[in-house]
Formats: sequence, structure tokens, C-alpha cells
Amino acid sequence: MGAELTLKLMFERLFAEEMGGGYPRERVIPEQRNARILNEVKQITHNDLMTILKTIDQDFLKDTISGKYFQEYFFENCQDDEVAAYLKEVLAK
Repeated sequence: MGAELTLKLMFERLFAEEMGGGYPRERVIPEQRNARILNEVKQITHNDLMTILKTIDQDFLKDTISGKYFQEYFFENCQDDEVAAYLKEVLAK
């Protein structure tokens, strides 16, 4: 009886929200923000790398490259001086 009740409660919770309603209510704002960022990235990324880096949201870019390990590995291995110089400029802002 306990397993049946648990299974019944699971299905009630699973189907409590209307189908096709998207993300749970508490995730709407973050998911909309993420979707907006990804749509912007998608529009930009059909260009060469320098155009992409200069066009993409600069705060997003800085957040993305600010990690200690990214900087350590990237700058040590980067073979494009123009890209490296630009990313260092972004980090300095």
C-alpha cells in the first residue's frame, strides 16, 4: 500500500502543472535570461573570432573568461596574439 501511495503522489506532482507550460515558475526568469543570451550568441557566432569577441555581450565574455584556470591554460597556449591581447583588455576593464 505504501508503494502505491508513493507512486500515486509522484504522478500527481508530475502532472500537477499544465503540459507545455515550460519551466517551473521559479525558473522562468533565469531561463528567459539564459535564452536571451543564447539567442544573442547564436546571432553573433557566424562571424570570425575577433568579430564574435568584440560583438558578444562584454560582461558575459568577462564572466566567462575570468576563471583562474581558463586564464592560466588559455594564455599559456594561445597562438593568436590579437585574440590574447583583446581578452587581456576585456579582463582589465
